Amino acid sequence: MIAQIINKNWDNVFLCVFTLVLFMIPSFVDKELHIKMPTTLEVIILLFIFSAEILGEIQEYYLIFDHWDAMLHTINGFLMAAIGFSLIDILNENENFSLSLSPIFVAVFAFCFSMTIGVLWEFFEFAADWFFHTDMQKDTIIHSISSVIFNPEGKNVAVTIPIESVVVNGQTWNYGGYIDIGLIDTMSDLFVNFIGAVVFSIFGLFYIKGRGKGTFVKRFMPKLKKYNKKVLNRTFFIAINLYFFLIIKFSFTKIHFLSSGFLISGLSYLFRFLFIQFQRYSFFFRHGLKQPDNLFSALFYWCLAGNFFFYLCHHTF
Repeated sequence: MIAQIINKNWDNVFLCVFTLVLFMIPSFVDKELHIKMPTTLEVIILLFIFSAEILGEIQEYYLIFDHWDAMLHTINGFLMAAIGFSLIDILNENENFSLSLSPIFVAVFAFCFSMTIGVLWEFFEFAADWFFHTDMQKDTIIHSISSVIFNPEGKNVAVTIPIESVVVNGQTWNYGGYIDIGLIDTMSDLFVNFIGAVVFSIFGLFYIKGRGKGTFVKRFMPKLKKYNKKVLNRTFFIAINLYFFLIIKFSFTKIHFLSSGFLISGLSYLFRFLFIQFQRYSFFFRHGLKQPDNLFSALFYWCLAGNFFFYLCHHTF
C-alpha cells in the first residue's frame, strides 16, 4: 500500500485498504458472532482475499495467468458450500432452533447457498462494469456469431456468421474477432463455482452419513463457541522487547544502550496499546494468545512487523 501511495495510484490504494478490511472479517465473526473458525478455513480465506485483490488486481495475475480467475471461483464455490453447510450445523447447535434435516437436504442447501453467492457476485461484476465502466467481466474474443437475427426468413433458427473483419467507428480492429462483452467469462465463473460447490457438498454428504467421522470436513466448518475474554501473554511481550532490542542494537550501532532501552520501552508500550485496540478485529493479533502452542505463530507475524519497521527506519534515517 505504501508503494501505491508513493506512486499515487489511488485505485490500488483503495484495493489495499479494502483488502485490510476484508482481512478483519474472520476476526469480526469470531469476536462479535461468537463463531469459531477453523484455522484451515481462516487461512484459506485470507489467502483467497490476498490472491484475488493484491495478486489478481494489483499484480495483474488475472491477465498474466489465463486460469487465475477460474481457480479463485472454484475455491469460492468450495468455501461457500462449506459455509452453507456450517449454517445448518450452527443453527442446530443454537438453543433457539431445533433442526432435524436429512443429509441430502443439507448437501443440497450447501450447494444452493454456494451457487447463490456465485450469482450475486456476478451481479456485482455486471453492476460495476455497467455503472463504473470497469472490466470485471473479462471479455473474450469470438470468431463467429450465431443468432436468429441473421435468419433471412425471420424464422426461429440460428444462423452462424464467421467474423472475418471488424470495423468500429471507421477503424479496423485487428483482434482476430469480436468481443463477447463478458458473457463467456460469467458463464465460466459460474461453471467452476458449480464444480467447487458440488465437490464440498459430496464431502459434506458423506460426513453427515458417517455421523461426523473424519477430520477433512471439520477443517472447513465454523462452530459456535463460548465467548471468553482474552488475556495478554507476558511471554509474548517479553519476546517482542527482545526482538526490538536486537533490531535496534544491531541496526543502529550509534544509539547508546540506555537510549535503546528507552526506545524499546516506548515501542513495547506502543505495540501493547495497538494490540489492545485492534486484537478484536485482527487475525494476526488474535493468533497466539488463545492457546500457548500458537505463541510461535504470533511471534512470527510480529517479527514480520518488526522487519517492516526496520525497513522504514533504515530507508528514512
